[in-house]
Amino acid sequence: MAFFCLLFKFIHTPQRSFRAFTKTLESFHKEHPSLKDLQLEDVISLAGIWQDRLARSLILKKDYRRIDFEKVKLLESVLAKGGAQVFMRHGEQKLSKRLLEMQPERLRKIEMMRNPENLQNPITDISLVEVLAVGIIFSHLKEKNGKNFSIHTSANKRASQVAKCLGSLTQTDPDLLPKLTCINYPDGEKFPSHYLQRELSSGVLPWEKESIDYIVGAGTYAKIMDQIKEELRAPYAPDLCTIYLTHTQQINSVQKLNHLPLKRISHLGMIILVEDAVFDFPTGIFQ
Repeated sequence: MAFFCLLFKFIHTPQRSFRAFTKTLESFHKEHPSLKDLQLEDVISLAGIWQDRLARSLILKKDYRRIDFEKVKLLESVLAKGGAQVFMRHGEQKLSKRLLEMQPERLRKIEMMRNPENLQNPITDISLVEVLAVGIIFSHLKEKNGKNFSIHTSANKRASQVAKCLGSLTQTDPDLLPKLTCINYPDGEKFPSHYLQRELSSGVLPWEKESIDYIVGAGTYAKIMDQIKEELRAPYAPDLCTIYLTHTQQINSVQKLNHLPLKRISHLGMIILVEDAVFDFPTGIFQ
C-alpha cells in the first residue's frame, strides 16, 4: 500500500477528497487482492459497491454515472483482440468560486480554457468516484488478459489526476506526454472576453484549422494533427494497452485521422484503436 500512498502525495487537489480516495483504495486492495478469476458481472457489481463507498466518504450529494454492462462487455472483447491505444478524455474540471459565479455560461467556458484555470483546476468528486470504477474494470481486464499497461497524460491537472488514479489501480506509473496537453485560450490582452464571446457562441472552439490557428496561434492545428498522427504510427505490440489521458483537440484529431465524425465525447469517454479497427465509447463505460 506504500506505493499508493506515495503516489497521491503528488496530486494537488482538495486533500479531503484524495484522502478518502486513498483510504477507499487501500481497503479495496486489502479486500480484493486479485480480480483475475472473477466473472465480468461480479467485477461490475463490485465496482458499483466501491463507487458507493467512496461517494459516502466524500459526502457526495450529486449523482454519478453507473457502469453499463454491455459497454464493459464490448471493452473486454476489444482489449482481448491484442494491443490497443485508448484515447480517453479527462475528468470533469472542478471550478473555482470565481468561475462558478460567472455568467453567461459561454464566458465561464472561455475562462475555464485560460490559464491558470485550464492547467491547474483539479477533477471533481464525481469524476473521482467514476474513475474508481474505470480503474477497477481496467485492473480486472489487465489481470485477465495478461496485458501490460502504459499510461500517458497531459500536463493539465484534470487529466493527470485521472492518470494517477488509473495508475494506482492498475499498478502502472503514468508519465507526462506534453503533446497531449490542452490548448489555452489567449488572455484578455490579445482577445478580450467580449470578443471571444462573439467569436465562440458556446464558448467552445471548433476543431477547424482556420478557427484554431486564428484564436490559438498559426500552425497549432497542423502541429496537433501531426503529433497525434505520430502516436498512431507507434509500433503495434499485441500485449500492450496504452492509455492517453488527453483533451478534445487531440481526440478530434484521432477522429479526423480515422474518418470518424467530429464530436465532443463525455468525461472519461474513449476512442480505442486496435490493429484493424476503431471503437467509439463516447460515454466511456457508463450508461
